[in-house]
Amino acid sequence: FERAQTALPTNTAGSGNSFASFLLGLPNDVQFSTLPYPDPWIKYGYHAGFFQDDWRVTPKLTLNLGIRYEVPIGFHMANYQFSMVDLNLPNAAAGGLPGAMIYAGNGVGRTGTKRFYPTDFSNLGPRAGFAYQLTSKTVLRGGYGIFYQTLGNGGCGCQLGFGGIPGQILGNGVEAALQWDTGFRIPQGAKPPFIDPTAFNFQNVDHLGDNFGKAPRVQNWSFNIQHEVKKFLIDIGYVGNRATRLASTLYINQVDPKYLSLGSLLRLPISDPQVAAAGFKKPFAAFPDNQPLAQALRPYPQYFNIADRNAGVGRTWYDSLQVMVIRRFGFWQTQTSYVRSKSQTFLHYRQIFSQTQTSPQNNYDLSDSKTYLPFDQPNFFNSLNTFDLPFGRGKKYLSSSGRGLDAVVGGWTIGFIAQYRSGTLIDVAPPNTLNNGTLFTQFKKANATGVPVRTGVDRRDIDPANPQARYFGCNAVPLPGNPNAYTCAAGSTPFVAPGEFEFGNVSQFIGNFRQPPIFTENMSILKRFTLFPMRNDGGLKFTYSANIFNLFNRTNFGVNGAIGNADFGRASNPQNNPRLVTMGLRLEF
Repeated sequence: FERAQTALPTNTAGSGNSFASFLLGLPNDVQFSTLPYPDPWIKYGYHAGFFQDDWRVTPKLTLNLGIRYEVPIGFHMANYQFSMVDLNLPNAAAGGLPGAMIYAGNGVGRTGTKRFYPTDFSNLGPRAGFAYQLTSKTVLRGGYGIFYQTLGNGGCGCQLGFGGIPGQILGNGVEAALQWDTGFRIPQGAKPPFIDPTAFNFQNVDHLGDNFGKAPRVQNWSFNIQHEVKKFLIDIGYVGNRATRLASTLYINQVDPKYLSLGSLLRLPISDPQVAAAGFKKPFAAFPDNQPLAQALRPYPQYFNIADRNAGVGRTWYDSLQVMVIRRFGFWQTQTSYVRSKSQTFLHYRQIFSQTQTSPQNNYDLSDSKTYLPFDQPNFFNSLNTFDLPFGRGKKYLSSSGRGLDAVVGGWTIGFIAQYRSGTLIDVAPPNTLNNGTLFTQFKKANATGVPVRTGVDRRDIDPANPQARYFGCNAVPLPGNPNAYTCAAGSTPFVAPGEFEFGNVSQFIGNFRQPPIFTENMSILKRFTLFPMRNDGGLKFTYSANIFNLFNRTNFGVNGAIGNADFGRASNPQNNPRLVTMGLRLEF
């Protein structure tokens, strides 16, 4: 369900509501499938050989050298129930236009192969590291290596033809695909398999190009200086990596943006007289009359979305300064670290089998797709401390105390954990008015207005009860007729939605448009003592523990970052839980 079905046809971006479309029973599209389902026999392969050795060149210098060669065998169906669209094969049911289905395996109409893409034999991974003792208390360490991720199917549904009839009824972006109340009948036909190059015209299909079988490549490097001073180990290092050929699905059946000048004409059926008057006609004779002009202008008008799975264009960049201090001896033990980092991506932030990834605004121009990774947090401070209090038997103070005094003052351990980190990034994403019935893009950017992103209001001053205290740029003004409700004045926010038939110019994630930083502290208290000591088994032991989460009861409000929302920039819900104290008793015997 989309907003377009209850929107003004001339203003699908600023009117309509998807829930209203649901209440009226007006779906934007309907997908269905008849039984039986395909029988997946998913298969992968992996072969590798490696050499690695540690070489102590001198008493102060040690090298770690190695190389690994890998041959991954990509995702396919061992029972040959595997299909995809071949972008060059003529489609007889679409007037001979390129783009038709092919099917793996042997037999009439099949390719005679298991897979549609070549095996990659280029995965050579050298590794090198060193450790050099500069002085008795100073060591230099460094390393470099190339690694490869495993191959995944990228969410591929590449079994069309080997199960029941899948289908889709799609509206034209304004009108509904059907009326819920009248229902629809799933077409019945012959039983699978359907080995027909034209069987899945006007469906969503997958394409597996040459990059589908190439393993993502990651280069890692690091350099550290470790120095010990007064029982403290100080480690300062730089860690970075660059990744290429990462999983990245592109939707390659997008309408060319040059047609955006046609505006709402794109959403009219191809049979509409206005479309004919503008000089457009069906791309082939069997093209349905109710499909919009935008569908006719697709590179492959006989299909809806074509997902180029694992297209291999994904990239990531990571650089960090990492500082760590460790104290290993005595009643106080600490491990404290600070990381200053930057994480960026180009059309990738998913792992295998996860469907959350960025998509380009324009598949004809990928150049503006670099942005921050959504989990980028430039500042991250962690401190873990434990204190064994020096009181009681065997300790520095009151070591000769009696059993009663020792039961009170001895055996105490206090732990303290502090974490202070940057807030998470907020997606800069206005409503996408370029998907159904226009260009069929998966993502649309916002426009920048020139208003500063941050207002200068401190994170401690934002308050849900104060609608004027905005963390992000907004000139809060009362709503007419309700002086207790506020909204952002026109042009007072840093981002606005572009026009209905326009692209935006702001990156999906920007560095200073993120939630306020989060400060949390946790504490633990542990008390151990022996109630009835015995020679052989240690006797009856008693342990008391208390854990205090969010010790100082910090609220750490989150902020509304929805473009166009009246509460933009206002505090919303806390980003963490309130203080929680748990206690426990334990007996050991």
